Formats: sequence, structure tokens, C-alpha cells
Amino acid sequence: MAVDADGRPVPRFPVRVVVPAGQTAVMSAQGRAVLDGGSEAPAEAPLGAEVPEILGWSPSLDAGQVLVPGPARLPEGEHTLWVWVTQPADTAVTVVLAIEKD
Repeated sequence: MAVDADGRPVPRFPVRVVVPAGQTAVMSAQGRAVLDGGSEAPAEAPLGAEVPEILGWSPSLDAGQVLVPGPARLPEGEHTLWVWVTQPADTAVTVVLAIEKD
């Protein structure tokens, strides 16, 4: 697992998207904490709580890969991307994706 400059873990989640011919798409993500039992924590964390944040997207697991922040714009075709997210201490994390036609 990759780590950030402070030595905290940075999980990466693989995402495979197929954009139909003649179309483009925009994909965005939100980091979420996972509660005991596997359910997602609400999108809004308690005041002062550290929350998982999306660092960016990359086309590979290479830790030296440049991360692209913000939404990912995808042309037609098949795409595999890795979503990089911060992981607060003692917290399991997941990502929630949204894909829209561009």
C-alpha cells in the first residue's frame, strides 16, 4: 500500500469503466468511512472528525504516477483507473463513484 508524506496509508481502488462509442463521461468520487458491520458512514462526518479524501486518479498502481485531481474526463472506450484516497487512523475506507455523460 502506498503512503503519503506523513507515512499514513493511501489505499487505491481499481475502477473499470466502459464509455459507449461516440460518448464521453465524467467520473467523480467521494471517500467514505466504513462502519462496523460494513455499512458506510454518512457523507457528513461529526464535527472535527477526519474524513477520507480523494487524492486523485491514476492509470496504474505505480506510486510515482502523477495523480490527476478532480473529476476524471473519459473519452469513449474501456478505461481502468485507480482512485487514491486518504485513510484516517483506525478507519476502514471505501469510495462512492458517480458517472455522468459529458
